[in-house]
Amino acid sequence: MKTVSPADLRAWFGGSRKLSDAVRSIGDKRLGAEFLEGYGVPVHLQFLVERLLAGGAREIPDDALASIPFHSLCRGLFLPLSSISPDRAASLFGLAVPPPPGTEGRRELVFSFLARDVGLDAVQQIAALLGDPFRGGRSTIRRGMLLALLSSLEFTTRPDLLDKLARAGDIAILFAERRAALRPDWPLTAAEVLETIRFLPEARRREKLDVLRALLARMSKLEAYFLARLCLRKAAFGFEYQGTLLAEALAKRFDAPAEAVIHATALTDAFRVAEILSTEGPAGLKKIRLA
Repeated sequence: MKTVSPADLRAWFGGSRKLSDAVRSIGDKRLGAEFLEGYGVPVHLQFLVERLLAGGAREIPDDALASIPFHSLCRGLFLPLSSISPDRAASLFGLAVPPPPGTEGRRELVFSFLARDVGLDAVQQIAALLGDPFRGGRSTIRRGMLLALLSSLEFTTRPDLLDKLARAGDIAILFAERRAALRPDWPLTAAEVLETIRFLPEARRREKLDVLRALLARMSKLEAYFLARLCLRKAAFGFEYQGTLLAEALAKRFDAPAEAVIHATALTDAFRVAEILSTEGPAGLKKIRLA
């Protein structure tokens, strides 16, 4: 009689062409989180696939989350836009980086990022530039939850963590200090992290903590730092006050009239404009003008 061994299951998970297969069982039921984690499907990926399926997706191909590594997004975009000095970057992350760019350099970085194919769609890229993975929605992730997460990782009392936080001045620094690796052994993709964070507000508290713990376990110091800042919406780089700059960069990417994109952005927001340009092209902006 043929039996299914653990090796058979791992081979099946690894050979599947759809991420959605990793959470399905026979019939309509979902496989348990503990079962899937035992066969190499991490908690955060289970959570994300479940949310994508709940949102109406019938199948999720295996390359749905293919993009540049999250570490590369942090080092190539977030770090220079954060205006962190080279000395500070060396102290916090163990990285040798050039001085942060000036006004013109920041502008060039925005245009270059939106013009490049990094595996992120335009809406995800705008979310990265605004430091807002929730795309204008509410977060529900508070500092107290992140302190509880750190406490569960090292069995430190809350008062001790508050003392450390008072000295550090930023909980993101505590996140960075708790990671030993400078670069992850198993890199998370930028799409994987941004999309997972996007769905966290609708999760229960325990589920949030489990997902964040799974992400943090696979992150470098630099990634852990920006994970905390993204969750708390403290990764803003000032572009929320520079709608014209983002509009001009979107116009160049989609070969649209800059005036039309600037006008549409003023009437709604950069997320909505990026979505319309991606799906309907410049002609789709007329509906915003009519509205």
